[in-house]
Amino acid sequence: MVRIFLFFVGMMILCAGQAQNKVLVTKNFRFEDGIYLDFSSLKANKPAYKFDEVEMVHFVNPQTHLAQVQYILVKEGNLELHPDSVWAVCFDGLPYKRIDKDSTGNPLPTFVGLKARGKLSYFSYTKTMLEEVSIKAYNPINGRPFRVGTVSKPNEIKVEKMLHWETGEEKTFNRVNLLAWLEDDTAMKNTVEDLKEDEVEQKLFRCLLIYDDRNPVYLEQ
Repeated sequence: MVRIFLFFVGMMILCAGQAQNKVLVTKNFRFEDGIYLDFSSLKANKPAYKFDEVEMVHFVNPQTHLAQVQYILVKEGNLELHPDSVWAVCFDGLPYKRIDKDSTGNPLPTFVGLKARGKLSYFSYTKTMLEEVSIKAYNPINGRPFRVGTVSKPNEIKVEKMLHWETGEEKTFNRVNLLAWLEDDTAMKNTVEDLKEDEVEQKLFRCLLIYDDRNPVYLEQ
């Protein structure tokens, strides 16, 4: 009986220790600074290289949550690491995920900060698109147009994305796509479905944050 009792006590201590080792990823969770080569390493909070192990030429804009990386050199072995092979770079606890080169028009590899972290992470950036605009030249005598042409006008649009913690899949952040990822939370799904059209822009992001609070995820140790 004593042995059985000690066995169960030991199991309880072990389970309690494992529970304490679980680290919750909140919307404000601060990751280890460094360079992450894939999504799985970010989920484990284990960068492939810390900043003291590399030399890096980069620029971070905290207002836009964008970072450009020009050059990375791993000190050990004097190995150049191309920024295009990096999944994310973490500065001051905030992961910046690499996006496609043509996403912002910047010639350098560009990374955007995950403004919310959790089961559904969120990031956004501004993209400049050229829009063809029709212009007319008018006759000053009769006021009628006598020439019509088009010019290219830059137009800035906001790109919003969400990233699924379990799969690494990305989707455009909108109501339709968010609903597709709320199948495991009926109450939140109903809330998003019930939003009026004039409420979506103001409340949809808040719904994502509430969903993350209700559906916690942990670092993969």
